[in-house]
Amino acid sequence: MWRPDEDIASDLASGDRDRIEAGVRDLAVRYDLLDGFPLAPFDVPSLLAPFGGNVPQQTLLGLLRILTHYDGFTPPLSPTDLSHALVDLVLGGDDERLALETSLVLKGSEDPDAAVAAAVAELGRRPLDAPRASGGAKRFVSYLLAGNPGVRTATLRTLREWPTDDGYRRVVDHIVPELSADERTRLTGA
Repeated sequence: MWRPDEDIASDLASGDRDRIEAGVRDLAVRYDLLDGFPLAPFDVPSLLAPFGGNVPQQTLLGLLRILTHYDGFTPPLSPTDLSHALVDLVLGGDDERLALETSLVLKGSEDPDAAVAAAVAELGRRPLDAPRASGGAKRFVSYLLAGNPGVRTATLRTLREWPTDDGYRRVVDHIVPELSADERTRLTGA
């Protein structure tokens, strides 16, 4: 069902779970039909908050598609804004497929090494103590490590700059089994 631009924008700004789901679904359909409209970039954490940590996978993947492909954002998302929004999405939706697809977006970008380094650095500036955030970060970093050698190196180099608080250590401890002995030594010093 085609809905007016202002109804979709209103749904996304509503703070109501059902309306946000409908707005994401309908905006994704409008994008698929090449019928976008000017839309102010939205704050991903605010958009996810009404779901209380139980965001449906379809909504998460719809948001990922919108963030990475929708050309109606006014002003357009800068690479930094996009990186922050993708990190917000991964941390707000501890979901295996979301982590995989978000990693693929970064790996397929124009400069994947830089895009991955920026996203991992942004993860290192976020609190990772909550189980949902920690789980999302673990999945995401693990998928980034499965990238080409440049992406893997960028991921590991940036992880070395992370704080050593418990939330960050849990993410690093999770990926240690995926590392070679040399990588493990460079990352953990052990």
